[in-house]
Amino acid sequence: MMEKIAYMIHVGEINDLVELCVETFMKNTDKEKIYFYTIRAQAPGIENLQKYDRLEIRELDPNLWNNRMMAHKIENIRNFYRSLKEGTRVLVLDTDLIFKNNPFDMFEEGEANIYYTSRYYKYHFPINAGVWGFIKTKNTDLFLLDYIKQINNPTW
Repeated sequence: MMEKIAYMIHVGEINDLVELCVETFMKNTDKEKIYFYTIRAQAPGIENLQKYDRLEIRELDPNLWNNRMMAHKIENIRNFYRSLKEGTRVLVLDTDLIFKNNPFDMFEEGEANIYYTSRYYKYHFPINAGVWGFIKTKNTDLFLLDYIKQINNPTW
């Protein structure tokens, strides 16, 4: 069986919604782990998440995060990605979600390498970057490299 993991970033107070997000994820998954990136000095309440044995808190570099959050998020995902085994399923999730079932079920529905969600209403950003995922393959590595290039120097 392939490994399945969640990747989350949250910088700021760990409020009730963040705790509910983690709690409902844990209740609706079996052994999947969350890699939770934050800046501890800017995350009061982070100790409330330490009770989850399937959650690993990792530190972001504030010098890379501040004033370039989205660019650094993708760069950090790519760095994290490099340590994963081929075939690992990864969900990149915001911390304001409530899970009602196992979010990794989406990987069972098709043979794609990249998964994303769209909004059900008209909005100037039709893709919802708060829920997306990928399977580690050579093609997704190329995708992440191109994604970083486009963030830093858009050509499209």
